[in-house]
Amino acid sequence: MRKKSTWIVGVLLVSVGVAIMGALFFYKPSMSQRDFVETPQLYQKLNQEKSKKFVLVFFKKGCPYCRSAKDEIASAIKQSDIPVYIVNTESKTGKNLVNHFGIKYASTITVLDSGKFKILPYADKIDGKIRPIKSNIKQALGE
Repeated sequence: MRKKSTWIVGVLLVSVGVAIMGALFFYKPSMSQRDFVETPQLYQKLNQEKSKKFVLVFFKKGCPYCRSAKDEIASAIKQSDIPVYIVNTESKTGKNLVNHFGIKYASTITVLDSGKFKILPYADKIDGKIRPIKSNIKQALGE
Protein backbone atom coordinates (compact mmCIF):
# COMPACT_ATOMS: atom_id res chain seq x y z
CA MET A 1 0.00 0.00 0.00
CA ARG A 2 2.87 2.35 0.82
CA LYS A 3 4.43 1.99 -2.67
CA LYS A 4 1.09 2.79 -4.33
CA SER A 5 0.56 6.00 -2.30
CA THR A 6 4.16 7.12 -2.95
CA TRP A 7 3.64 6.55 -6.66
CA ILE A 8 0.39 8.59 -6.65
CA VAL A 9 2.05 11.47 -4.76
CA GLY A 10 4.95 11.40 -7.23
CA VAL A 11 2.61 11.55 -10.24
CA LEU A 12 0.68 14.43 -8.65
CA LEU A 13 3.88 16.38 -7.95
CA VAL A 14 5.11 15.91 -11.52
CA SER A 15 1.71 16.97 -12.89
CA VAL A 16 1.64 20.10 -10.74
CA GLY A 17 5.23 20.90 -11.74
CA VAL A 18 4.42 20.56 -15.44
CA ALA A 19 1.33 22.76 -15.03
CA ILE A 20 3.33 25.48 -13.24
CA MET A 21 6.13 25.41 -15.83
CA GLY A 22 3.60 25.66 -18.66
CA ALA A 23 1.86 28.60 -17.00
CA LEU A 24 5.18 30.42 -16.51
CA PHE A 25 6.19 29.76 -20.13
CA PHE A 26 2.99 31.26 -21.57
CA TYR A 27 2.49 34.00 -18.98
CA LYS A 28 2.90 37.53 -20.26
CA PRO A 29 2.90 40.22 -17.59
CA SER A 30 0.06 42.70 -17.92
CA MET A 31 2.48 45.64 -17.81
CA SER A 32 3.98 44.67 -21.16
CA GLN A 33 0.52 44.73 -22.67
CA ARG A 34 0.02 48.29 -21.48
CA ASP A 35 3.40 49.57 -22.69
CA PHE A 36 4.47 50.51 -26.19
CA VAL A 37 6.70 48.19 -28.20
CA GLU A 38 9.73 49.63 -30.00
CA THR A 39 9.64 49.63 -33.80
CA PRO A 40 11.84 46.76 -35.05
CA GLN A 41 14.92 47.72 -37.14
CA LEU A 42 14.42 51.35 -36.15
CA TYR A 43 17.69 52.78 -37.50
CA GLN A 44 17.17 51.20 -40.91
CA LYS A 45 13.68 52.67 -41.13
CA LEU A 46 14.85 56.11 -40.00
CA ASN A 47 17.56 56.14 -42.65
CA GLN A 48 14.87 55.59 -45.29
CA GLU A 49 12.86 58.57 -44.00
CA LYS A 50 15.59 61.24 -43.95
CA SER A 51 13.96 63.66 -46.39
CA LYS A 52 10.35 62.94 -45.40
CA LYS A 53 8.20 64.01 -42.49
CA PHE A 54 7.92 61.39 -39.75
CA VAL A 55 7.24 61.11 -36.03
CA LEU A 56 9.12 59.42 -33.19
CA VAL A 57 7.09 58.42 -30.13
CA PHE A 58 9.42 57.89 -27.18
CA PHE A 59 8.45 55.68 -24.23
CA LYS A 60 9.89 53.89 -21.23
CA LYS A 61 8.51 50.57 -19.95
CA GLY A 62 6.46 51.07 -16.83
CA CYS A 63 6.11 54.84 -17.38
CA PRO A 64 2.66 55.89 -16.12
CA TYR A 65 2.69 58.96 -18.40
CA CYS A 66 3.43 56.82 -21.45
CA ARG A 67 0.71 54.31 -20.52
CA SER A 68 -1.86 57.05 -19.97
CA ALA A 69 -1.53 58.21 -23.58
CA LYS A 70 -0.96 54.88 -25.33
CA ASP A 71 -4.56 54.42 -26.51
CA GLU A 72 -4.85 58.04 -27.64
CA ILE A 73 -1.59 57.77 -29.60
CA ALA A 74 -2.53 54.39 -31.10
CA SER A 75 -5.82 55.87 -32.31
CA ALA A 76 -4.06 58.93 -33.79
CA ILE A 77 -1.51 56.70 -35.54
CA LYS A 78 -4.31 54.73 -37.23
CA GLN A 79 -5.80 57.97 -38.59
CA SER A 80 -2.48 59.52 -39.64
CA ASP A 81 -0.70 59.27 -42.98
CA ILE A 82 2.60 60.25 -41.36
CA PRO A 83 5.09 57.43 -40.67
CA VAL A 84 5.38 56.87 -36.91
CA TYR A 85 8.19 55.00 -35.15
CA ILE A 86 8.08 53.90 -31.53
CA VAL A 87 11.33 54.38 -29.54
CA ASN A 88 12.16 52.72 -26.22
CA THR A 89 14.31 55.22 -24.30
CA GLU A 90 16.08 52.32 -22.57
CA SER A 91 17.21 50.49 -25.73
CA LYS A 92 20.61 51.18 -27.31
CA THR A 93 18.97 52.90 -30.27
CA GLY A 94 16.61 54.78 -27.97
CA LYS A 95 19.45 56.07 -25.78
CA ASN A 96 21.24 57.37 -28.87
CA LEU A 97 18.10 59.14 -30.11
CA VAL A 98 17.38 60.58 -26.64
CA ASN A 99 20.88 62.10 -26.59
CA HIS A 100 20.66 63.28 -30.21
CA PHE A 101 17.37 65.16 -29.71
CA GLY A 102 17.92 66.15 -26.07
CA ILE A 103 14.81 64.32 -24.86
CA LYS A 104 14.19 64.92 -21.13
CA TYR A 105 11.09 62.79 -20.52
CA ALA A 106 10.07 59.44 -21.96
CA SER A 107 6.54 60.66 -22.76
CA THR A 108 7.69 62.72 -25.74
CA ILE A 109 6.78 62.95 -29.40
CA THR A 110 9.35 64.30 -31.85
CA VAL A 111 8.16 65.49 -35.26
CA LEU A 112 10.88 65.56 -37.93
CA ASP A 113 10.35 67.40 -41.20
CA SER A 114 13.01 68.37 -43.74
CA GLY A 115 15.85 68.23 -41.23
CA LYS A 116 14.00 70.27 -38.57
CA PHE A 117 12.44 68.78 -35.46
CA LYS A 118 9.86 69.74 -32.88
CA ILE A 119 9.59 68.11 -29.43
CA LEU A 120 6.19 67.80 -27.73
CA PRO A 121 5.19 66.10 -24.46
CA TYR A 122 2.26 63.73 -24.97
CA ALA A 123 1.21 63.29 -21.33
CA ASP A 124 1.34 65.30 -18.12
CA LYS A 125 -0.26 65.58 -14.70
CA ILE A 126 -3.43 67.63 -15.20
CA ASP A 127 -5.76 68.39 -12.28
CA GLY A 128 -3.82 65.91 -10.15
CA LYS A 129 -4.19 63.02 -12.64
CA ILE A 130 -1.83 61.76 -15.32
CA ARG A 131 -3.52 62.37 -18.67
CA PRO A 132 -2.67 62.46 -22.37
CA ILE A 133 -2.14 65.89 -23.92
CA LYS A 134 -4.57 65.43 -26.82
CA SER A 135 -3.73 68.74 -28.47
CA ASN A 136 -0.01 67.79 -28.75
CA ILE A 137 -0.84 64.32 -30.02
CA LYS A 138 -3.16 65.81 -32.64
CA GLN A 139 -0.60 68.46 -33.58
CA ALA A 140 2.13 65.84 -34.07
CA LEU A 141 0.08 63.20 -35.87
CA GLY A 142 -2.74 65.18 -37.39
CA GLU A 143 -0.83 67.63 -39.56
